Parts: sequence; C-alpha cells; structure tokens
Amino acid sequence: MMEEPRGEVLENGRPGLGRWGRAGVVAAVLALGAGALTWPQTADPAPLPVAAAATTPPSGTAGRPYQAGLTKDRRIRLGPPVEAEGGLPRLPTALPGRLSPDGAVPLGEDPVARALLLIQETREVQTTGPVFALGDDGRFRELDTTSLRPVADRHGNVQTLLDDTALSPDGRRAAFAQRDEVAVLDLTTARLHRWRLPGYNEVVSWLPDSATLLVEQEEHAYLLDLTTGEARRQPYQGFGTVAGGPGLHRLAGADLTSWDRAGRRLSRTVARPVVGVSPAWAKAAGPEWMGPGWARGGRIARDVFGAGQPRPYTDVFEAEALVVLDAATGRLDAALVHQGVDRMKGCCGVLGWYDAGTVMFTSSSAAAHRLLAWRVGTGEVFRVTELPLGTVVALGPL
Repeated sequence: MMEEPRGEVLENGRPGLGRWGRAGVVAAVLALGAGALTWPQTADPAPLPVAAAATTPPSGTAGRPYQAGLTKDRRIRLGPPVEAEGGLPRLPTALPGRLSPDGAVPLGEDPVARALLLIQETREVQTTGPVFALGDDGRFRELDTTSLRPVADRHGNVQTLLDDTALSPDGRRAAFAQRDEVAVLDLTTARLHRWRLPGYNEVVSWLPDSATLLVEQEEHAYLLDLTTGEARRQPYQGFGTVAGGPGLHRLAGADLTSWDRAGRRLSRTVARPVVGVSPAWAKAAGPEWMGPGWARGGRIARDVFGAGQPRPYTDVFEAEALVVLDAATGRLDAALVHQGVDRMKGCCGVLGWYDAGTVMFTSSSAAAHRLLAWRVGTGEVFRVTELPLGTVVALGPL
C-alpha cells in the first residue's frame, strides 16, 4: 500500500488546450492522416431475413430503426453500412442531434450541475484541441487544462488527454492521467485536485461509486480512493479496462477475470468473441480489443478488430465488430459486425450502456463521426448524435 497522496486544490477557471486517443482509439487518429482501411466483401453467404422488430421505436424517433441482419450464427448481426447511418432514426436522449462546442464559456465562469459528456477535438496526431463539457442544461463549457501535461508512455508515445472513461458516472467529475499523478476536476466547482501516484499513468476509469478510480500503467494498476487518498496497487497489469460494472472485470487478450477491491481474484475464464478472431490465433494471443469494455447486468460489451476463420457472417477479410460477452463464462451473447468500406481501425469503440439492453458506440469514417445505439435483443440500430470529426468522447448519465 502506498502512502496517502496529498490533494492539491487549484482554481481552474481559464480556457485551455489538451490532447486525444487511447489504446485502440489512437489507431483511428493515425488513420485519419493515412487514409481509411477498406475491407473487401462478397454477397455470399447472404444474411438470413429478419422478422419485424417485436418492439416499436421509442417516442421521438422518425421512421423505422435499422434492423441488423442475422447471419448463419443467429447471435451475429450485420450492422448498417456507413452510407446508411445518416438516415437512421434518432434514439431520444438528453443529447442534441448534432454536437458543436462553438460558443462555449469557460467552466470557471459557469460550472455545471452535471455533465452529460466530455469531448476533445484532435487537430493533429500529437496536438489536440480543448476539452469541453456538455452540461445537463444543454450548454458547453471549456475546461482549463493548461496546467496538465501531455500524456505519454515510457517510450515517448503521446496519447490524448481525454480517456473515454474519464467522466464519473454521476457526471460531476473528470479524471486525467498524468505522469506521477492523477488530476481530478470537479465540474461543479471548477476546482482541480491532484493526487500523487508515481509512474507513467496512462488510463483512468471510474468505479460506479464515482469516488474511486482505476489508474492503469503499462505494468501496474492502482485503485485510488478519492475520499481517503489511499492508492492500492492491484495484482494485475494495466490495459484490460472493463468499466461501468459493480465488479472489477479485466479483459486482456483471451483472459477474462474478475476481482474484488482487495485484489483477490474471484473468477477466471476464456473470452470467446467468435467474430474478429480465428480460434488458432485467439489461443495464441487473444482478441485484438479496441478501447475499453463496458459491463452491465452480467454482460460485457467491447469492440474487437480483425477477422479469421470461421467467418459466419460475410467474407470480410478484416472488419470490426461490437461483441457482447457473458461476464461469467466469456461466451458470446451477441455481435454486431460493422460492414462496409471507408472505415478505420478503431472506428467503433463502445462508450457504455444506455440501458440494460442498449449499447452506445461510435462510428467513424473519413466523412462522418457519429454516436449510435444498438438494441442487443432486437438488433435495432439508432442514431444518437452527430459528432465533430476527429474527436474523442466520454459519456456520462443520459
């Protein structure tokens, strides 16, 4: 156990600049400059016909939601192509149909009661724009991040300041990894607290209590209690983030484990996403996960990249898929394959669960960046909001 960190309280009222991407999401930024990846497809085997949805679209949506097509493996569906996403009906949430932080005021001049999301624009691979918070009043504030340093690993690779797990579940605080410390901004007061934690801290994610952070380095992970200041080193390495659930699930390669806060392992099993990996490759290295996983109701949703045999959907050489796994067994419950061309690696990261049956995820291409929602049980896909190109987003309570 480490000694108690000292919390330094700073005023945080001036507009500032920041940075973008984490883990798999960084690949999407690089692809913006290098051009989109394309994936050849064939029409054989064709998806099986799908019956009309048993549920009706929620009030406030127009038209019929996209019904993701079933495949030979009825757990696996084909999502809408990029060109169809703009015409999807909207899922009614607290978010507007299009996000733009133009006209944002400094957070210090007008703190929020609760943030719905955080967003950061990326202008170049290693130079990113400001971080903004969208309040529950529908207005944007700009965070002062001028005192925060660019985040880099021990090899000097620069990543973005904002993690897509940075916003607390109650929407009141934002956390930022820093070298040798963690910075936590209270969005309701615009005050910045710093907690000493030696090392190359790279990823931060919140536990459901909105008072405890999981801080990940390449070789170590810590639980940081913001109430007591205690930082407890965990017996697992970093970069296996599964956020959102009541337990501490870790998903690294094919290894799915659960832990308690004292660092005791409760269970261990093999993740079997089926899509995205061939069995032989999965045994050797495990799936290539993109971004964090998100847990809810005994299930884990995560983005996985790559395709191999067997291919129970279409003949996609390389494609990304959203998979939902049983958290206890690691078996696939459902998958949504992101079909079409003009997508980028890291295109479709999971941002959390809207409710117990609906997963929120992004869809990025050279022409558009959107937040979409997938109803796992019915296969319906909705559009939530249009995002500015080249941005990373952290969702709060909607």
